Amino acid sequence: MRDAPVTRAAIVAAGLALLDEGGLGGLTLRRLAERLHIRAPTLYWHVRDKRELIGLLAEAIAADAADAFGVGVSSGDPAAFLHAAAALLAERLASRRDGAVVVAASAPALARLCHDEVATGRLVAAGCEPAAARAALELVSSHVLATVLRQSGAGRVDLAPGVDLVLDALGAGTPSACRAGGAPLQRARG
Repeated sequence: MRDAPVTRAAIVAAGLALLDEGGLGGLTLRRLAERLHIRAPTLYWHVRDKRELIGLLAEAIAADAADAFGVGVSSGDPAAFLHAAAALLAERLASRRDGAVVVAASAPALARLCHDEVATGRLVAAGCEPAAARAALELVSSHVLATVLRQSGAGRVDLAPGVDLVLDALGAGTPSACRAGGAPLQRARG
């Protein structure tokens, strides 16, 4: 059996590898124990059941996906930032077999995606009101997740129409929409 102690990090890494290989259907606690070179009772000491395992995997996938908001996206323009972040987020979610399905099944993972502090901070630094930045991020993250789920295996997806719709709904497409002290991403009605 295994010489080194089993850690949550090792369990998550092995679980993600199994997920990539066989999707959710191929992810079993028995296979995970075999992958870790331990017996099932040892695994149950660390993970109660498959639901908890999926939650751990979802949090890892969501953390990696949310990193897309802080990596490679540097724009002072909220609309450009959200478009670029949406594309990176979709790429990260789609990079794991059934990754979007796993994230969608976990409320904490969804919250991690939709309430990312780095992305919110970038939008606020660009002049958005904090509440408007959080709303835009939540809507764009939800749109990306739904699009990746719907078009799973269909190749590259076009996120722009949905992100534009979110921006239009929030008014972020107008130059003054994100002024500090201004209305939170609302288009002036006339």
